Amino acid sequence: MADYLKFCLALAGLLCGYLPLAAQTSLGPNGVRERDPVLTAAGDVLYFTRPDYTWNQGADDLPDVWIRHRDRNGRWQRAINPGSPINSFGPDRPLGVSVEGDRLAVYRGGGTPSIDLLERSGRNWAVTDTWSLPPEARDPDNLTFNVNSLTLVYGAPRAGGSRDLYVRYAETDGNWSPAWPLAALNSDQDEGNPRFAADGRTLLFRRSGRWFRQADRQLPAEAIAVASQFMQVAAAPTVVVGMTDEVGKDERIEAIPKSDSELVPPAALHAASLGVPPGPGELTATVPLNNGVRLRVYPDRLGRYAILLREGEIDFPDSAVPPIEALRPPGSLANIGPVSTPNRQAYLREQLEARQEELDRLDALRRELAFTRTPAEVAEFRPNDPGGTDTLPPELRPADTDSTRAKYAQALSELERMKEEFRQQQRSRARERDAAEAVYFTAGGGELASPDLSPGPVDTAGLRTSIRRGLYTPQLEPLTGYRGWENELRNDRSNAGQVGRDEIARLDAEYARQMEAIRVLRSQLRVETRRQSDTLADRSLASHQFTHRAVAPVGSSLSMATRLSVTFVPNTAYLDSGGYTGIDRLAEHIRNARSTVEIRVHTAAALDGLAAQRLSEERAATIAQRLGELGVPSVYFRVIGYGNNQPEGGERVEAIVP
Repeated sequence: MADYLKFCLALAGLLCGYLPLAAQTSLGPNGVRERDPVLTAAGDVLYFTRPDYTWNQGADDLPDVWIRHRDRNGRWQRAINPGSPINSFGPDRPLGVSVEGDRLAVYRGGGTPSIDLLERSGRNWAVTDTWSLPPEARDPDNLTFNVNSLTLVYGAPRAGGSRDLYVRYAETDGNWSPAWPLAALNSDQDEGNPRFAADGRTLLFRRSGRWFRQADRQLPAEAIAVASQFMQVAAAPTVVVGMTDEVGKDERIEAIPKSDSELVPPAALHAASLGVPPGPGELTATVPLNNGVRLRVYPDRLGRYAILLREGEIDFPDSAVPPIEALRPPGSLANIGPVSTPNRQAYLREQLEARQEELDRLDALRRELAFTRTPAEVAEFRPNDPGGTDTLPPELRPADTDSTRAKYAQALSELERMKEEFRQQQRSRARERDAAEAVYFTAGGGELASPDLSPGPVDTAGLRTSIRRGLYTPQLEPLTGYRGWENELRNDRSNAGQVGRDEIARLDAEYARQMEAIRVLRSQLRVETRRQSDTLADRSLASHQFTHRAVAPVGSSLSMATRLSVTFVPNTAYLDSGGYTGIDRLAEHIRNARSTVEIRVHTAAALDGLAAQRLSEERAATIAQRLGELGVPSVYFRVIGYGNNQPEGGERVEAIVP
């Protein structure tokens, strides 16, 4: 009996010890391994990895990136595999996502581990940059990548066996900046498992099994209340998830309780533009905030960037770039001096007054150079114009005619009036030209005749035709206008008897011969039209000196029947990761070619003929669409799907330069 009581007490203690862990619900199904969580800033999308999963895209069930969405009620939905180009045929893991959610960093395993940066356009993703990882930073469990600042933080061993945290910055041409130790975070203990939070500013890491947080790069680290059982943590302002430490056995992603989830300070998404793009060889720029924090940003081609600003923070991107006076003449509208006061309202008021002075100066210069007429000059030039120069409604006319806005409004109204007068003149000339060039045909024998305008009985069809001729380009009269002529022919037809079978056969044969002649003439017309169109296009291309139509450089890799490295997902028209790189190279070759490039798409010989032809045409359309997105005009190339009609060489994409 005593042994039985001891057993019951031990079992109760064991169950009580596991109750906190059982209260945390796993996001995924039972028996499916999930790890490497990455959250968006809004907390509504979770990127993660499923190792050794049957439905993975790679060979031998290698890890793939999966996506799970969160609905408005806070429930996580069913996971989906996004496919290529997010996933490849090697091991893939998500590393980070930008604050606006349109950029994603993916770890590519295999021979030489690397990081692919993908950018979303609509619903499609495309690889934009690739960096090979340094030899000391190839452990996917001990590295993280900040997509907003292109910052790589990783743990590497130091003398003595423990690890320290280091930082590198991505540069152009796949290079990295030198490694710098994070002295503010490193200690004599073991630091590892770094993870950037969804705001792109908070860094989470483990120190000897305990979780710490650095809210910004300039701030010291502080301990946080996250259980040590979580080996990886993904944090957003509204939700926090973590991966349990049972690596290789039952890895799963669980939601961390509310009391432990206040890891990321609340912030608002802020979008702005840099005054000057990053310097040569640089991909990022520094944006200082009013509280002394300096953020790295990765702008797009237009200089736009997005960051998360916390309460009370203001960004001044123009103070982080070279002085504007070095690039623009002093006194221009783009002249923005350094901020000399923390009072933003006073700063904006001063800047507004300076802009008004610049506008007044430019208005005086405009009058001096006589770029446009003043309202008084226009009235003197057109004294008989009853409407004056103001075409705005009375309720929208400015009362203060001496202000700069009133002057601009009057100048704009005069410009609109002149434009409308010009359009009326153009329409009048077009009607006169169409009337002079109009040719009218009679129903008799095709001789030229002018329209009969003499008075007579009202002809509804003729009146309708006359009205249409006055509104649009002259057209032939409708068939209803010849109804009397048709009746006359019908009355004159001989009624000697029914037409015999021989006559019917002869008429059918003559009709077939005429139709065949028409078909041949149409075919010849299409060929001649296409030839003339090609000739005009060639002449147009020859007359314009485009840089990409210069003589191809010596040693160009594009030659007769060149096989390209454009690859697709098997049996689909979707490009894989290597296919995007191949098309980028193809676009560069087309720009350097001396004539139109013909791209031929061949499919595997084992496919059915009809299916192979359809697949090759779909792949040809994909290539043409991608080249168009890269800015290559369609007149410089043509893509043809050959199916499997030329099986020699197998499935391939070739380029032919005449």
